[in-house]
Amino acid sequence: MQNRRSHTRTEPHQPTPSAVFTVRYSRRSASGSVAFLVDDGSDSVYLFSGGRLQLRFTGKDTEVRLKRLLMEHPVWAPVPTVAPYTLAGLQQLSGVGCAAPH
Repeated sequence: MQNRRSHTRTEPHQPTPSAVFTVRYSRRSASGSVAFLVDDGSDSVYLFSGGRLQLRFTGKDTEVRLKRLLMEHPVWAPVPTVAPYTLAGLQQLSGVGCAAPH
């Protein structure tokens, strides 16, 4: 039986490697790890953390839920809009999956 209470879902999702994402917000933890809230340009917002997409927010009230999250957790900082990144680009930007210097 499906839950029809809300049109917004959070679900794991791994799009194709050629998908691109625009970074909208970022945060850096006390340990130095970086996370991003990114959008795919088609009504989905993702949490990118630890080198991969962790959550997917979808549905008509995604923007409202995103604003609520940002209000509840003010550690997120807005990021100026630039060209979108692939998953590999997000990994490089966050420092995850980069080769160690020799």
